[in-house]
Amino acid sequence: MRALAALVLLAAGSAAAAPVATTCYAGTETSEGEVTHVVLQRELDRDKHEVREHHWRETNPTNEVVTTWKVAGDGKTFTWKRGTGTLEGAPWKWTAWHTVVDAQGIKGTTDTKVAGDSLTSKLRVVKDGKTVLATDVEATAFDCKELGKRVAALDDTAPDAKHACYDGKDGGGQRVVIDQITEDKRVKIVTSTAKGDGRIVMAIEGAKIFVKNPAHSWTATGTITGKPGAWTGYEYTLTIGDIDLRSEGTLGGPHFTFKTTGQTGGATRTTAITADVFDCKDLAARRAALK
Repeated sequence: MRALAALVLLAAGSAAAAPVATTCYAGTETSEGEVTHVVLQRELDRDKHEVREHHWRETNPTNEVVTTWKVAGDGKTFTWKRGTGTLEGAPWKWTAWHTVVDAQGIKGTTDTKVAGDSLTSKLRVVKDGKTVLATDVEATAFDCKELGKRVAALDDTAPDAKHACYDGKDGGGQRVVIDQITEDKRVKIVTSTAKGDGRIVMAIEGAKIFVKNPAHSWTATGTITGKPGAWTGYEYTLTIGDIDLRSEGTLGGPHFTFKTTGQTGGATRTTAITADVFDCKDLAARRAALK
């Protein structure tokens, strides 16, 4: 009898542990006319009362953004570090959800719907009664066994691209790990810190460069020095709001330097990065050490 009771208790304990339901999606994110490919992974963890969303963007495929919701016991509402939300449909089989962020006069809302293999989402950010950001996501589910391949496919770096890696600090003493990627007519600089990744992309036409930061929707123009495939430096200028910026940096060689000088209202501010080269075989380990 004792053995039978133990088996019953063991079976009951096993039944109580709900598996984490995982769904993966791939699609596009459209914002201000720019279309970016994205990959999403959603995890429904009933035991922890959590929903975890992993988000990768074409603009910065090495940067995995993770958002965690804490779901209330009734399965109808949730909270996260930036706001609150409501859920529609049967608990843990939701068909739609709505989030709200309201801080310092800026209100952001997101409406997401799931129907079959389709996921659609609309983000709207409003300030002083005007919409300042509108982003739409359309994605389709795929087998999560392909997640690694789908994320890797977001990076359009050419197979024969040259990599140079650097490790150093910015002006505030924060550690920075850099991957400088050189192609025939393009240079990408990916900077990683404990806070996440950033990148600039320079399209090259002769001695001219057209620079963009895909994650922040700004563009700039400038010049590059050196020979094709063996560039040695660059400079570019841009204006963001009432701030005029001038950036310059080195490319290749044993040391990496980058400096941005900004002027607004007669005041000048400078930020800088200095770093030393290392073997790119250690890039993943050095990035991991930042966290």
